[in-house]
Amino acid sequence: MKKLVSLLIIAAILFSFGGCNKGGKIVSVATSDTLSFIIKSNGTVEPIGLGENDTSTDGWKNIKKIAVAFNYITYEGSVAAALTNDGKVMVNYYDFSNNDGVVENTYNAEESGNFEKILECENVIDIATDGKYVYALKDNGEIVLDVCSNMYNSNSLPEYDFSDFKDIKSISAGDTFLVGLKNDGTVVSVGYSALGGTNVSDWKDITAITSVNEYTIGVKSDGTVIAAKCIINDDDHDMIKTYKQDYYNAEGELDFENWTDIKDIASSGRHTVGLKSDGTVIAVGNNDDGQCDVSEWTDIIKISACRHNTYGIKSDGTIVVAGRDLEE
Repeated sequence: MKKLVSLLIIAAILFSFGGCNKGGKIVSVATSDTLSFIIKSNGTVEPIGLGENDTSTDGWKNIKKIAVAFNYITYEGSVAAALTNDGKVMVNYYDFSNNDGVVENTYNAEESGNFEKILECENVIDIATDGKYVYALKDNGEIVLDVCSNMYNSNSLPEYDFSDFKDIKSISAGDTFLVGLKNDGTVVSVGYSALGGTNVSDWKDITAITSVNEYTIGVKSDGTVIAAKCIINDDDHDMIKTYKQDYYNAEGELDFENWTDIKDIASSGRHTVGLKSDGTVIAVGNNDDGQCDVSEWTDIIKISACRHNTYGIKSDGTIVVAGRDLEE
């Protein structure tokens, strides 16, 4: 039976981060396959997976959300964007180019002159990143898209048409696309997804969305969960048809047709986690590291998921983790 990370390890994590005494209790976790960040009630941030001498987030104050993702195009680094309570954005880039999971270099975008458009933004209400680009949703509905100039040795940006992104309240980014949840419960998208992550135009009564890799998953107002459909077209090349057939829901990560009473979701692209209204948690998909072993969790108010782990935040600000030991 796959193991839940022990309470001793969790206690050690909380102690090393100051727990609930220094900086307030934990209010959320932002996680990717390579990096995770804890946000505390006083707006400070602590990274998981970096050395104890890391100072990359020391200047991040008054933070209410972090978006983090690994760049699976270059396989060289992760982007972490932080949204402050006063509507501004900060960005760090973590270089993993030695390919052994160790950060070679971290730059602060403000000091390095990268992501200039994003750093100049004001009145931002939501952020998203796919590890290549950073997106900011402003309170006037404008979407700002920016890229680190040294990721591809260029400043090239996709020519996305955001004209349908009106009356948007939240955004989420997949590998090569962005989706937006509108105030009326409908969803819009821009970009491309081979497995159909942008097929959301007919969605209604949606209360929460998440996009990761090639997927978009939504929670409906009745507590059920849906996924954007992967459509195999007659004129698709045989290789494309095979790709869609082989990779869509390949590990059962979308087997949530019978879920009910769900109020929030998180996904790694390999497993999907649902937070129920009663504070319990359910999960489907890949469980090689025990990341789906969440059935005994209670009193959970927020969830997050990455390739090897699932995180839950309890109402008292403590954290539980299912999956790979964080010391590995």
